[in-house]
Amino acid sequence: MDDEFLRQRRLTPEKSRACPDNKAPRLFTPDWNLVMRTFENPNKIIYSVLLIFLVTLTVGCGDNGQTNNFFGTQGATTTTQNTTPSWRMQGDTDFIPQYAKKPTLYFNLFDPYLAFIDKTSGDKISVFRYDGFIWKPLGQEKFTAAGAAYPSYMIYKNMHYVAYCDGSNSNRATVMRYNNNVWELHGRAGFSDINAAYTSMAIYEDIFYVAYCDGHNYDHPTVMRYRTNDWEQLGTGEISAVGAKQTIIDIVGGAPHVAYIEKDGTGENRISVKKYDKTTNKWNVVGTERFSSPQVDYMSFRSDGTTPYLAYVDSTIDSRVRVMKFSGSAWSAIDGGGGLSDGPAAYTSMFIYNGAIYVAFRDYVRDSKITLMKYDASKWTIVGIYGGFAGKNAIDISVFVSYNVPYVSFINVPDKEKLTTYKYE
Repeated sequence: MDDEFLRQRRLTPEKSRACPDNKAPRLFTPDWNLVMRTFENPNKIIYSVLLIFLVTLTVGCGDNGQTNNFFGTQGATTTTQNTTPSWRMQGDTDFIPQYAKKPTLYFNLFDPYLAFIDKTSGDKISVFRYDGFIWKPLGQEKFTAAGAAYPSYMIYKNMHYVAYCDGSNSNRATVMRYNNNVWELHGRAGFSDINAAYTSMAIYEDIFYVAYCDGHNYDHPTVMRYRTNDWEQLGTGEISAVGAKQTIIDIVGGAPHVAYIEKDGTGENRISVKKYDKTTNKWNVVGTERFSSPQVDYMSFRSDGTTPYLAYVDSTIDSRVRVMKFSGSAWSAIDGGGGLSDGPAAYTSMFIYNGAIYVAFRDYVRDSKITLMKYDASKWTIVGIYGGFAGKNAIDISVFVSYNVPYVSFINVPDKEKLTTYKYE
């Protein structure tokens, strides 16, 4: 390479490209005769390209103290980005499904999914995935044969499963799965004896469990198990001697547990929890039956794998949220005794992640917005805004925590019943 060429491609004599205040931009002016001679030699063409690139880079800065170059405008000082966590809505509001109900939020690694009932299609079920920008349907939208109720949604080994009360089968229980880009039946459709309600699903070691209130048996809680390609009733005898108004199943220590709110005719509506004993093939009470206060509602039941927890609204303490833990012999409150919320609440949803308990609820004290609280190291704290977040009058709340990041989905009633999700980051 010619020394003369190298000298010509150098920048101005100053080594620094910073511009003194009130100085005009400095531009490099090449010897264009030398440039033309360079094109006569193919070996030097690449250096000409570099020369033109460097000419662009040497555009100086104006009297505003900013450097202007090929890569854009860069300020003279670096601005520190605000990293304070806050609640942020996920997805464009114009592309969020409207007129929805009963959402269930679930994650597959980093990807959030939502199963919900679409009221615009006669209450059929859809599942949507958030791609980082908008929510998109997973496979066919509104894939159930008819209207559905009480959906329960899980992802297990990268497969999506939805249990629900099937309107095309006299509201009997049905489970569908997403397989090879198609929603299909998992076992036979309508496997309960007759109409079901409050379906809830759990999966453990490739065995599927579905709990529901059995309309054929005065709404008594019932659990079915799927194995050897068919559904069968789990346990001999009845789980409860009376009917139930809500059932939730989870796995504790490898054994199915069912929580339910009894409706015994007296209107007391207390909670009981039963555990399946595979040795005797029977359901045994966990603690004592009907251990809660009367008139409870909005129950949420979760396990950390070894210990069961309950969250619900307790009318005897001004409809505040009560959180209970089973210590091995009895149920006890872990909400301080007076309730978790500061006042009346509704639509509780609980999730347990890395030993921390998260409880979300509609907070009537805070303008009917959503409050999320976290229990860690024997202390409750509010996650994010003390005055609640999201719109007023949220219903059907579903909380999930993924990689220590909380997400809350709900139905935003005032805004066309949109299916809305917030993330705390």
